[in-house]
Amino acid sequence: MSDKLSIPQRGYIPGTDIELPYMFVADEAFPLKENIMKPLPHRQLATEKEIFNYRLSRARNTVECSFGRLAQMWRILFRQIDEQPMAATNIVKAFTVLHNFVLVNEPHRLIAPEAPVPNEHLLPRRLTYQNLKIFKSTGKDQQNVACKFEKSS
Repeated sequence: MSDKLSIPQRGYIPGTDIELPYMFVADEAFPLKENIMKPLPHRQLATEKEIFNYRLSRARNTVECSFGRLAQMWRILFRQIDEQPMAATNIVKAFTVLHNFVLVNEPHRLIAPEAPVPNEHLLPRRLTYQNLKIFKSTGKDQQNVACKFEKSS
């Protein structure tokens, strides 16, 4: 998939020598793949896995809200973009630049900022090697790595 979509090569988690692929954040409807991260099934999850699902949901929500704000200002984005993928990418990038221009020059035109979100379960985390094993690059293994972050001391 990464060859077809021009996804960057694998990268290191900041502050570690752990290498993982870049991933799309998806919901339960999508399959778990190397480049698609989705929540764990909601069957009696341990606390660390509930926190993982919560954080993944927050990440997906942030992306959806960001695109929603763009679409509110540039309403054409509520419709399907009937262009080739590269052209559609450039169109969305252009709207992003225009949005940032308006943000700087006419901030009163922007939609009200989102309400503050409580940041419980969002404590800084760090990976520890006691929690990691050598793993194959599969979506399931990557979910497990993401669930193993420990509280920073």
